[in-house]
Amino acid sequence: GGAMSRLHWTGGTLELTGGSTDTGLNVSVGGTLAGIGTVGGDVGGAGTISPGNSPGLLSITGDLTQDAVGELLIELAGTTRGSEYDALDLTGDFNAGGTLHVVLLDDFAPQLNDRFNLLDFAAFTGDFATLDLPSLNGGLAWDTTALGTDGTLSVVAAPEPGSVALLALGGLMLLLRR
Repeated sequence: GGAMSRLHWTGGTLELTGGSTDTGLNVSVGGTLAGIGTVGGDVGGAGTISPGNSPGLLSITGDLTQDAVGELLIELAGTTRGSEYDALDLTGDFNAGGTLHVVLLDDFAPQLNDRFNLLDFAAFTGDFATLDLPSLNGGLAWDTTALGTDGTLSVVAAPEPGSVALLALGGLMLLLRR
């Protein structure tokens, strides 16, 4: 087979409103790919990928390769995938290299144990250079450890400084009392 054609544009926003393209895309600096629907081919570049029409699901039948200055913009407004928060489905690989930028919409406040399946992919390579995540309510923290395995971002209890040392000391005291 020959090389797959790829649409290239240099600025502004290309917003999909459903359906699918039969070409891959190259997103330049200053350009944004947004919306819902399916891109029929590989996507790459240094611009912004913003799934959804606030929020929604964007699908790519191919690989997504993110340049170092590229950004994946994810909006969270609830816990239902594709309707209350943005998600990106790839049939191919996600080659991370830029920024994951997550924003909260409509005063949404994630709660303990909330899970957001942001990405589905065949394989994950590279890593995000930057994680730009919103601050959470007191006592909560983002767990990003599963992003590269199953594309999930979770909310966990923030470890309190020194609590691990106190637990160890408490256990030692119990042993000494025996």
